[in-house]
Amino acid sequence: MSIQRSVLERLRKGDEQAFEVVYHAFHRRIYGFLLSSLGEDESAAEDLLQSFFLRLWEARSNIDVDKDFTAYLFTIARNLVYKELREKMTYTVVKLLEEHDVRDRLEADQLLEAESLHSYIVNLLDELPSARKNIFILSRFKHMSNKEIASLLSISEKTVETQIYRTLKFLKSKVNLVLLILFLSQK
Repeated sequence: MSIQRSVLERLRKGDEQAFEVVYHAFHRRIYGFLLSSLGEDESAAEDLLQSFFLRLWEARSNIDVDKDFTAYLFTIARNLVYKELREKMTYTVVKLLEEHDVRDRLEADQLLEAESLHSYIVNLLDELPSARKNIFILSRFKHMSNKEIASLLSISEKTVETQIYRTLKFLKSKVNLVLLILFLSQK
């Protein structure tokens, strides 16, 4: 859907009616994108949708009326999804450490190393092509089956398996295998 330039200019100036026009024009598409990106987690998608429109309102002065507004909106949405998944990954690592009672046995510098490893793995995931990264996150952090991922992304299960295999091979080549297994063993 296309929004008139005049609406975007009014939005930039803080016009609430222009914001409502944008909301009604895009909220379903953005929600659908968030929902599919978060593995059909309706509650998380609804929360992120609110965050999305709050962020849009707060950043309204940055809107470039000469550029593709739809692309701008989906960039905001994609960044929110990545932030949400990063936070979930951090929670997952901490929970995993607690479940295995590793936290009590690690000295302070070893715990720092484990947290550094988590950051390193997150950075490594950012190096992956976006499709491969998305498949891996859906598999390992959203706990979706290969069949569910294939259906969601309209690709074959074999493609999902191949992308997960390639991601694991890449990660294994970059980090200590034992710590990687600890990190991924929660699945």
